[in-house]
Amino acid sequence: MKAPRYVAISVGVLLAFTLFQGLAWPVRPEPGWQQSWWQLPALAGIGHVLCLPGMILVLLLENCGIFNNAILFCAAVFGLMAEIAVVSIVSYVVARRSFELHSDG
Repeated sequence: MKAPRYVAISVGVLLAFTLFQGLAWPVRPEPGWQQSWWQLPALAGIGHVLCLPGMILVLLLENCGIFNNAILFCAAVFGLMAEIAVVSIVSYVVARRSFELHSDG
């Protein structure tokens, strides 16, 4: 059954797009700032909130006194990729279990 896989891929892609929207949107836009054609304010707001679990590693590194931009960038990328992977795996398991419970066979 490929439906749970499609559900997990769709959730992962939607989460990645939402996280990208949140990271590309400035928290406090400068006066005269214009958004691009692909930036959506609603998804950017959701993306700001959904970025928080992935950024915990960056916060911990900064609290330990590590302020190297390359290390913090790599930690942010790792945290966000881990967040996308965990959400995709959880959505796959939930979808598979749901399809098993509600299948005709």
